[in-house]
Parts: sequence; C-alpha cells; structure tokens
Amino acid sequence: MKTNEPPTEFPLDNPIPAHQIPLRSTLPVKPVCIPINGYFINLEPYNSSEHLHTLYNSVNGNNYLYHKEYNPELLVWRYLWGFPSTINEFETRINKIVTNNDSCLWVVRLTSMSENLIASVCPKNNTNENISTINTNTKGTIVGTMAYIANRPDNLCLEIAYVLFTPTVQGTPIATECTYLLLNHAFQLGYRRIEWKTNVLNIRSRNAALRLGFTFEGIFRHHMIVQNNCNRDTAWYSMLDSEFFSNSETKTENDNTLIISPVDTTNTNSASSAISIQKKLEQWIYSEQALELFRKRLVLLTE
Repeated sequence: MKTNEPPTEFPLDNPIPAHQIPLRSTLPVKPVCIPINGYFINLEPYNSSEHLHTLYNSVNGNNYLYHKEYNPELLVWRYLWGFPSTINEFETRINKIVTNNDSCLWVVRLTSMSENLIASVCPKNNTNENISTINTNTKGTIVGTMAYIANRPDNLCLEIAYVLFTPTVQGTPIATECTYLLLNHAFQLGYRRIEWKTNVLNIRSRNAALRLGFTFEGIFRHHMIVQNNCNRDTAWYSMLDSEFFSNSETKTENDNTLIISPVDTTNTNSASSAISIQKKLEQWIYSEQALELFRKRLVLLTE
C-alpha cells in the first residue's frame, strides 16, 4: 500500500496475557521497597538515620574503600544532579526520591564475601595515607544506591535509576549484580517493561545498558535542562519480560566484556539460544572470570 493512500484496515495489537490484567490495578503506584539479598551485595531500603552520613561519605570524593581521594564531580556526579557540596544538599536530593509517590530507593551494601575479597587484595598495611580501609561495620560497607522511579503499574512499566556507586565498585560485578537483582525483582512482580535512561554523553551508562541486555530505543532531543542550565538529550533503553526470561544470544567482544543482546529469533545455535538473559547474567556475575576482573581492578587502586 502506498503511504499516501488512506488506510482501509485499522488493526489492534494483541491483548496482554490474562494473568497480567489484574496486576494493572493491584500493583501499588509507589513501589514497595523490601530488602533484596545477593552474593556480592545486599539492597536495603533507604533509612536516613542509618544510611545518610555513610552514603554521602562514599560518593563525596573522600578516601573510601581503599580508593584515593578523587574528583566526585567527574567520577560520580557529572551526569546526575551535579555534585552536592554539603550533606544537607545531598539529603534534600535523596529525600525527593524517597518521598516521590512513584519511586523507592535502595542502599547498596557489601556482603561479607565482597568485604573479604577486597580485604584479601588491598593490603591493610598500605603506607599511603590517602587509601582507606574498609569501614568498620558488621553489616558491611555502603557503596551506593539504586532506585525504581517513574512507576506506571497501569502499564506494568517502571525505570531503574539513581545508579550511584563509589569509584571502587564502578564497572565491577557488584554494579552488575545490583541491576540484575532489580531487574529480576521487577519482572517477578509481573512488570513487563523496565526502562533505563541516561544522558547521551554518558558513555559508561550507555555501554552498561547494552552489556546488560537493554535495547536502545532512540534519543529524546532537548529532553531536559540540567545543572548549569545545560541541555540534556536523553538516550532511552528498555528490556521486556519476554527478553529477560526467554532465549537470547550472548556476544563477547573480548575476554573482559560481557554483552547480552535482546532475543534474536534468527539465531540457530541451540547451545547459545537455550539460555535467557536472566541466566546469562547469573552465569557471568558469579563466574571466576568476573571475580578475576574485580581483583584486577582492586589491584589498580593500590598501585
């Protein structure tokens, strides 16, 4: 049919599965923030009295978790809200997330397994005073945050956001497991679409989205005006429940990079196509290869 001809048919898409229909009215608009436990990290619902000061210290450029002093604006805040120079400013921003009626915030805390791994690689007797040791806390060291926002239960859709990590764990299996745990939790609840949005200039976040298996959907031009009155074009990514749980193809650029693509129906390799994005993430996060990459990153911090 030529594009300038009027349509003669007006089709509708397929109905959603029957089991998803009641979820549209039963899932709460404000997500329920519950503890989620993993291997490298545990996710805890944010509590100001317990978490605020340590969380701020983990992302404000101070010595933390064996990392030398750093520029927090560059390594943590450049593509977020801009560096909060005081803890009061930081608290105000965090409280906005916590009190929004469509979002919830988790604090990321290391498990004893991660604590022991870091301690075994980073020498406790390092003479460089700019490198700190692990915080003394029986519950584990706080290393960042993650959140659900923009929850739209009527469409069974929400967004993973406020991905904030202290530099020591950026780009490690810890960060990957955090996203995996929130993906798995949301899809198990019955959501059918998870979104990931980031500044077009944030190459690290965009690469992470693709490695995790999200699909790039396009650029929202002039989407926001951010700090310093700068324009932000936003790159949108998504993952569907059918992609997370069903067959997928894994591509590897090199021995140090995991890339998980969305479902490829043309793939004929049964050994590869028999494993879902969910399982591929699990296999990589908890592999010896991932642990070795983590060790190498930690070694670099002490050189």
